[in-house]
Amino acid sequence: MNDVGGPPGRLRAGVSVCIIACKDLSLNTRVIRQARSLSRAGHKVTIVGFVSPDAKLSAGEPAASLVATGGPGYPGIRMAQLWVARNVLRDDARVQRDAAATVAAGRSRSGRFARRALDKLARCRFDIVQAHFDKALIAASALSQLCGARLLFDAVEIPFDEELIPVQPTARALRLAEIRRETEIARHADGWITVNDSLADAAVARFGIARPLVLRNCQDEGPWPSDGRLRRDVGLGPQARVLLHLNTLRRGEGVEVAIAALAQLPPDIHLVGLGPVPQRGFVKEMRRLASQLGVADRFHVAPLQPPHALASYIAGADIGVIARQGNLQNMRLSLPNRLFQMIAARLPVIATPLPEIARIVRRWGVGTLFDTLDPAALAASVRMMVEPAARAEYRIALDRAARHLTWERESEPYVRLIEALADGYLAPAGRSGRSEGGARHG
Repeated sequence: MNDVGGPPGRLRAGVSVCIIACKDLSLNTRVIRQARSLSRAGHKVTIVGFVSPDAKLSAGEPAASLVATGGPGYPGIRMAQLWVARNVLRDDARVQRDAAATVAAGRSRSGRFARRALDKLARCRFDIVQAHFDKALIAASALSQLCGARLLFDAVEIPFDEELIPVQPTARALRLAEIRRETEIARHADGWITVNDSLADAAVARFGIARPLVLRNCQDEGPWPSDGRLRRDVGLGPQARVLLHLNTLRRGEGVEVAIAALAQLPPDIHLVGLGPVPQRGFVKEMRRLASQLGVADRFHVAPLQPPHALASYIAGADIGVIARQGNLQNMRLSLPNRLFQMIAARLPVIATPLPEIARIVRRWGVGTLFDTLDPAALAASVRMMVEPAARAEYRIALDRAARHLTWERESEPYVRLIEALADGYLAPAGRSGRSEGGARHG
């Protein structure tokens, strides 16, 4: 891990930081919490994204200036693809050259976002520019060079993930061209952070950088008593026992397994799904599955909640279920926010044995693990967990874990890292860093 201590007593307050993300931040908790921690330490923060994050997470504090650039610019993507297609001669080398030219001309998704962001920030100057995930690197690099700022890369998932590259040839060529540029920017960044140890180790092995600072997505310090709305929203009284599947409702996240397990459980046990629904028709498909298994009246979908209200909302459940499958590398190595949200809400967790999730569950004794694709194993875990003796034991473990796994505690090294980078006390994370003139490979 980076040494973020710096010379004693020399780190200054008043650092100006821009956190920039090429995405909709409305449901993002990480960036607003980073901003709040920096603000409390006396620093100034600006957050840039398509849509601003939930400012109410700041609990009334002016944690950050929020700058929205507007939508992701899909017309620009289509224009870029057509521009490439018109110049394609059916050989891969030509496709790649045209895609590279499109990216260099700023006509790709990331390039158009970078231009919009720089237009809105033309009069701003920053000490640190932080890229939130890889698609923000082009914009962050351009802004950092404009300001002479340090560049920090927050690799919140596996960067430049080949499993997520589009299949369609033109879109694929464009994304690969973007990745080549983003990879060079990331290699020469002044620092990296990421969300868990597996991703930090993978970054070191793949890019030959100093080990990134691990900043997990812990929940704000509680307590978070139930506000009663979850059960009210899905029409359940206090006698019902509620399993909560807190996750994006899509294939690969295991809600199908949870519904199949529900069919093997007593009739007073209900399953509630809560999360975004990016795949059209998926909820209808899950309702059909529940109907086929005879549990249609016990499978519910709760309305999406703003981040600032989520912990008290989910505290109305009894057990948290993370049935995520490891089909993709990003899922296998993930440490999702929802695990910490469930712990903060004092929900014992039943989870699949993905390494980072399993590490927390075992280390703190806050739940149990089950075979990813086995509904019977999930049902057996639920039956064990609803027993009074088990509930009392988990309550003690959850209280202990929730007091320790807080954002306030977790973010202290992050604030020190920002201060050390701004004052030049930290060596660059990449193989080569800033030149004498402050320029960086972009």
